[in-house]
This record gives sequence, C-alpha cells and structure tokens, in this order.
Amino acid sequence: MAVAVDKEAFTYELIESYGEFTVNVCGSEKLDLLYTLGTSSGRSVDKVKALGLSVRKGVKVDAPVLADAIGVLECTVSGKLESEDTTLLVGDVVYVEVSEELFD
Repeated sequence: MAVAVDKEAFTYELIESYGEFTVNVCGSEKLDLLYTLGTSSGRSVDKVKALGLSVRKGVKVDAPVLADAIGVLECTVSGKLESEDTTLLVGDVVYVEVSEELFD
C-alpha cells in the first residue's frame, strides 16, 4: 500500500514517529466527513472529538481506526520516496478488515 502525504501535515509527523498507519475505507455517505478530515489539521483541533467520531486502536498496529469504517488496511512503513513537498510512504499491509455485510 502506498500513500502520498504532505511533509507539513501533522499526519506525516505521526507516521514518521510511529512507523505505521491505517487506511480506512468509508461508504459514500461519509464523503463530507472525509473531506473535513482531509482538509483540517489535527495539530490545531482534536478532529475525533470535534466530529464526534468513534475510533479504536488497530488490531496489529497502534494507529487509530474509524469504528464504522467498512474496510481497514493496517500498515507498517517499509519505505518512502521523497519529493519536494510530499512523501510517498510505502507500507506493508499487516492486517485487513472488511465489513462482512458487504458480502452476499
């Protein structure tokens, strides 16, 4: 799994410090929430509290997981590719979780 993260982002600092991250997959009804999460900094506001989110620790990593995500990829950082203002972080997927109600 690879994610591109702005080097100035608080998320980048956290991933660099802990060496792990999660990718949370949400349904389309959460589009506004995802936009808000991606455009406000956790440095200045506790987004979990402000948005009334429920989170838990991952199964294999300590990074947070959205409790109502329909899918989660838990990753440990295994490499990175630096560019001017963004870093492509490569993660080994160590755990995957998918909501069973999505399957027939």
